Amino acid sequence: MTQGKKGVSAMTPHRQLGISCNAAWRMRHKLMRVMMERDREHPLGGSVQLDDVYLGGERSGGKRGRGAPGKTPFVAVVEVNEAGHPLRVKLTEVEGFRLTEIAAWAQQHLSPGTQVLSDGLACFNGVTAQNAFMSRW
Repeated sequence: MTQGKKGVSAMTPHRQLGISCNAAWRMRHKLMRVMMERDREHPLGGSVQLDDVYLGGERSGGKRGRGAPGKTPFVAVVEVNEAGHPLRVKLTEVEGFRLTEIAAWAQQHLSPGTQVLSDGLACFNGVTAQNAFMSRW
C-alpha cells in the first residue's frame, strides 16, 4: 500500500482479500493513520536537508511566492545517509516561517545533534534551539 508511486486504492484489497469495499476503505485508512502516527513519534536525526514549501493554487494578478494569499506554508525535510541518498521525508504544515515557529517545529521533529542543511532562510536558525547544527547550501 505504501510502496506504489500512487499508493493503492481501496479496491485492491477489496478484490484480493474478498472483503467489502467499506471494510477495505477502513482498513486502508487505519493502516495509513498508524503509519503517520509512527512517523510522528520518531524524530529525524543524523543529516537532514530542510526547506520552505508553499502549497496552493496559482492566482492571476496576485503576489507570487512567500506571503501570497491562499498558500499554505510547510516545512519540507529529508533525512539523508552519508552518500546523500534520502532515507525519510517529512512534510509539516506550519503557521508561518518565523524563528519561534521553526524552533517549536525542531523541538518536535528533530533529534538533538542533527546536522541541518538549508538555503539559509533566517527563521531556520530556530533549529539551533534543538541543539542541531546549521549550515547552508
